[in-house]
Amino acid sequence: MNDPRFELRGQCPRCGGFIFNEVVFCPYCGADLRGPKELPRGLKLFLAFLKCLGFFAAFILIQSIVSAVYMRLMYVIADETVLKSEEALYNFYMSYVHYASAFAGVATVGAYWVIYSAGGKSFTKKINLKSLSPAKCTGMAVYGMSVQIIISVGLSIFYLLFPSLSSHSNSESIGQMLEAGSLISRILNVAVVTGITEEIVFRGLIYNTLKGVMPRGVAIIASSLIFGIAHMNPEQTFYTTVLGILLCLVYEKCGTIIAPMIVHVSFNGTNFIFLYINFSNSAAYLALFLISLGAALITTAFLFFTQKKSLNRL
Repeated sequence: MNDPRFELRGQCPRCGGFIFNEVVFCPYCGADLRGPKELPRGLKLFLAFLKCLGFFAAFILIQSIVSAVYMRLMYVIADETVLKSEEALYNFYMSYVHYASAFAGVATVGAYWVIYSAGGKSFTKKINLKSLSPAKCTGMAVYGMSVQIIISVGLSIFYLLFPSLSSHSNSESIGQMLEAGSLISRILNVAVVTGITEEIVFRGLIYNTLKGVMPRGVAIIASSLIFGIAHMNPEQTFYTTVLGILLCLVYEKCGTIIAPMIVHVSFNGTNFIFLYINFSNSAAYLALFLISLGAALITTAFLFFTQKKSLNRL
């Protein structure tokens, strides 16, 4: 019987010489054949969070640069009558702010793609960009709309019950942002670009990085907390953290970043419904809430209890 120690193992990755089993160093060039050493768990976690911080820092940096350039550009092209009035200057600035924000989002995704391509890695594989069936796309859109209505009506009821806490609401500032500029620019930025960009950053990059070094359930909670805190508002931090958890679950269940993108775009786009539809009594709001709750429950049941892929390992 042949000695297994002298069986051909393969070729040296450095010089191409033939090597045998149990050989630690290449006999021709001296290359170390033991492979990369396993990093300590604590160091892995630290490097993962450092990487996530880099993703988020790049996101904030590009947004800030585009915002600064846009502000300077608006100041340069504004005429003297606009510059003399703070209100006129503010209105002039807000008239095109959504186009600038949309450009910042596109630039952010482009920067990530360039960085990954330069490193010889596939950006689409990193974020898990795969196709999704039309039926599931429709379900995700209904799900996002339902969740937004439930949260909006729920917050309204909460502030009616606890009016002293209404000072923490940011509904007025959100309303001002949603009413600024043309309708096309608002939908393009608030619904489409923001939803897609944030999913790439927080689910495609940050969540995927964290789940590589920690249990999936912990990674869902950690990335969702980062997503919530990034909105820098007590009210938004609470419900966007919950939303982040739902988006992670949708992402895991469907196996493609397209699914949470559609949910997020639909969620943000539903804000415009409350701008153009004004119900005259609370019964209408209650009916809308119950219909949305039913739609959300049906979509959840379809998504998590009728598909083959399992989330049992959370």
